[in-house]
Amino acid sequence: PHLRRFPEEEQADLLAVYAEECHLVDDQTEALHAAGRAREIYLRLGNGLRAGEQSRFLGRVSWWLGDRDGAYASAREAIATLETLEEGPELAMAYSGLAQLHMLAHEIGPAVEWASRAIETARRVGANEALAHALNNLGSARCRAGDLEGRALLTESFEIARKEGLDDDASRAISN
Repeated sequence: PHLRRFPEEEQADLLAVYAEECHLVDDQTEALHAAGRAREIYLRLGNGLRAGEQSRFLGRVSWWLGDRDGAYASAREAIATLETLEEGPELAMAYSGLAQLHMLAHEIGPAVEWASRAIETARRVGANEALAHALNNLGSARCRAGDLEGRALLTESFEIARKEGLDDDASRAISN
């Protein structure tokens, strides 16, 4: 209720953190609403990096809400936004986010393509979180296609996630 007391950039930052917490406690509708508001503020302020991050997150949350078209649209919007900026961890994560959507939809070819792009970008920019996420998507896609060598990628994802303290990514690797 006190959000408007803060400058707009802080409002967006608070909304982004709130959206992530809502997602973690499985209040996806509230996560979608908060991330959407954060994205709008970042866009208005001309912060493409943070707007792109929120678009990627909106893709993930939209998927969990059953909005496949919205998920893909948000993921593609994130990539389009972030590709106009200097290459960084955010772009690697956006590529991996789209790979994850394809992997979850059992679309193996596009999942492998986007995960591979994410891995290349993550390695180039030194983004271990994106690397763990992308290795997980690639390993899962390969296993789903019957290539059990994907398990080695899941193991690598798990090891990176554990080393970096990325509990969500570590648990995803174990689950997948």
